[in-house]
Amino acid sequence: MLRTKTSFFTVAILLIVGSLSLIGCKSDKKNDTRNNEAATNVRLQMNWTHEYSSVGLYAAVKNGHFHRENLNVELIEGGFVNNQFVNPIDELLAGRADFILSDAASILLARSEGKPVVGVMTVLQRSPAALISLREKAISRPQDLIGKTVSIAPDAQPIYLSLLASQSIDASEINLVDRTTFGIEPLLEGDIDVLGAWIINEGVMVVQAGQEANVILYSDYGVNNYDFVIVTTEQMISERPEVVEKLVRAIKLGLDDVLANPEKAIDLTLSYNANLDKEDQLEHLRAMIPLIKPPSTQIGIMQPDVWVFTHQVLVDQAILSNPIDVSAAYNNSFIDKVHGN
Repeated sequence: MLRTKTSFFTVAILLIVGSLSLIGCKSDKKNDTRNNEAATNVRLQMNWTHEYSSVGLYAAVKNGHFHRENLNVELIEGGFVNNQFVNPIDELLAGRADFILSDAASILLARSEGKPVVGVMTVLQRSPAALISLREKAISRPQDLIGKTVSIAPDAQPIYLSLLASQSIDASEINLVDRTTFGIEPLLEGDIDVLGAWIINEGVMVVQAGQEANVILYSDYGVNNYDFVIVTTEQMISERPEVVEKLVRAIKLGLDDVLANPEKAIDLTLSYNANLDKEDQLEHLRAMIPLIKPPSTQIGIMQPDVWVFTHQVLVDQAILSNPIDVSAAYNNSFIDKVHGN
């Protein structure tokens, strides 16, 4: 009797295991079908060379986020080729890239020329643009700029003038000179009092040079711009929205990884450029992290008022001759869907 009972339970168990195996086979078959589908090839043109500022993209590649979306993403390095700067928007419109990294001002200017480019998420919620000075100069607020010599690159001067206007400061009371070098030597050597630069670049370099720095961050005074925007074309959005959503989701997850483990993220960066110094890159990334997801924000979401402000700066400085429809320059629907908004 015991033997018969044991045999019954043995058969029952075998039947259950067999059923589970069949279910597993069906599930595996379903996954195999998905995985056997040809991956979608995507070319993403970066706005600079391989370094910390694109770390979210590296994490999306190396941590498998693009792969899980069935995307085969090629990251195309930016910077200079044959002494010519690679303009990401030109690459996008020429069909050499499907997505690019650019900035809000460039997108608005492109659209004013009839170019159908659209931002679909921002990598940084706040601009790294800043006015940097040595601590000994005691320049800690915009009003302290009066009577000082400030060096700013010509293409960065419109937003600087907007900062002064927002603080009711007469620009003629400040000695503005064009910035003509990528370095910080004029600041360190006392040729200028203030350097218009990025807190994530030159702000870190000043500290690395053994100096204490004061930083006036533009966005602390409501002067903000989106400097790292994922951009595509109107055609891509209308004809292949599923590709846009997949890419946005993967990059968002890559940025999550960066926030969770910055050091590991820099290791991924080094896999793209072994000549980089890990500690140097990590210091720059640590300066960038607070700009990715400030308090009470969601990764990637673009705020309408920032776009409106950037547009107004371009109009006020006569860079944009005619106002355009700002709302058509960006599309939050994909990143909103990723967040479940």
